[in-house]
Amino acid sequence: MSSQQERSDTLSTLLSGVGMNPVREDMPSRFNTFLASFRSRGHRRLHQVLPPLPLPPFQEEPSPKWGGEVRGLGEPKEFVVVILAHYRGWTMTVRGKERNLQLNAVLNDPQVLLKCLGYRHGDTSRRWYFVMDFDVDFKDADGLVKRLPRAKLPGTETVVLPTSEGILGLLRAASREGKSGFVHCGMHCMYAQTGTSSITLQENGTVRYTETPNGSPTNEAFIVGTDGVRLYGRDFLGSLSDGDPKRRGTTLTLMFDMCNATEFLAGVVGLPYQIGSPTTGGATSSFSAPRSANQLVVISASQRDQPAGEYRQCGALTFLLSTALTIVSEGKCRSAEGPDS
Repeated sequence: MSSQQERSDTLSTLLSGVGMNPVREDMPSRFNTFLASFRSRGHRRLHQVLPPLPLPPFQEEPSPKWGGEVRGLGEPKEFVVVILAHYRGWTMTVRGKERNLQLNAVLNDPQVLLKCLGYRHGDTSRRWYFVMDFDVDFKDADGLVKRLPRAKLPGTETVVLPTSEGILGLLRAASREGKSGFVHCGMHCMYAQTGTSSITLQENGTVRYTETPNGSPTNEAFIVGTDGVRLYGRDFLGSLSDGDPKRRGTTLTLMFDMCNATEFLAGVVGLPYQIGSPTTGGATSSFSAPRSANQLVVISASQRDQPAGEYRQCGALTFLLSTALTIVSEGKCRSAEGPDS
């Protein structure tokens, strides 16, 4: 991913409801969805560009699925992976000034996200993986309050932290059964000169993050693991067994609530269906990168050089999308129950 990568000026709206499942083998395998864009001073605004865009066909399902359902005893289960990093005490020097890198909004994201996903403590209909550097107490729809279980690699008792190696290992384990899945990622995504990154623990307990360019004039996008190591989009997607024949006909939904989000997979995967912003208009196609044999939905909070801000003390994308889908889902449930229920 270099500075020569063509910039995408697209915006979201592909997801217009939760009652649709885009798994069809005769469909193009990539759908790019960008939910929001930024205006001056970093304020988030939600754009609705649905009419009169030619949306691709969807296969209707009787009930919505984000992570999946059990289809029979002994059959593989679909998975949900939630990756969040607080970066407590992290700082970096930018143009001679100290910059606080803590992502405080992620502390509240699980509350709205898991409500949208219908998480219940003890749920075994899906495989749930929580990869975080902080603990979360969650009250589910049954009123039960418990601490979310931190993910562990199969066969071990080692808690997986959102380090570069930890994330890749967990994604490989989660996708190994070849079923559909949903991955949410709320971390730092940088767009900086190619090189390396590192962290140093300071005497006052803070963690200093440092980027060391390698002399190349090109830039690259990467997630910053909590070990300071750069995690690239090609490795992230590759660890999800995207080309595995077992995943044929499945859907993988990736939600990136982070800065520079669209650039993370730029040049890694082709996104032939994009919904254009008001400045470009209409749907566009892009085939500059390889395409997958399977269905992929990408939901991104920002474009290159854009921040992914906060809304109501949550990540803006996480709050707006989760809240909207929850409202739609609850409305459908009330409609199905009838006026006298």
